Amino acid sequence: MPVREFAKQQKGVRPATLEAILQLVQQYWRFDEVSHPGYGVLTEQGKKRYERDHVLKHLVKQCGALATYAEATDHNNALNLDHERTMIDVVAKLIVSALRLAQIEDVRGEQIQERILGIIMYESTEGSKIGAK
Repeated sequence: MPVREFAKQQKGVRPATLEAILQLVQQYWRFDEVSHPGYGVLTEQGKKRYERDHVLKHLVKQCGALATYAEATDHNNALNLDHERTMIDVVAKLIVSALRLAQIEDVRGEQIQERILGIIMYESTEGSKIGAK
């Protein structure tokens, strides 16, 4: 389904929880024989390994996009890109890929939310000051 058509159908729909977003990611990012030739002959363990490796490639690809942008600015060679649009696109893709990886590994949305709050409250520079009180 084209992105614009999907967006029109989803207009006004906002998943309220990370669990709901995880379910959407799983629903629309499928692994099958059509999009991944050879997938159908893999064992269950092989499928999980393939899915994990494929999602990790997507994560590396997005990190590479960030690195390309950042490295060019190190040399005062601003890429001819819209910074905000590039950042929104890359960060969104990183989040989706990370959530798909979590889903493959049977991690629940509430576990991720709890951990995110723990990182913010106790592991970040400012958060550790809050958590220490």
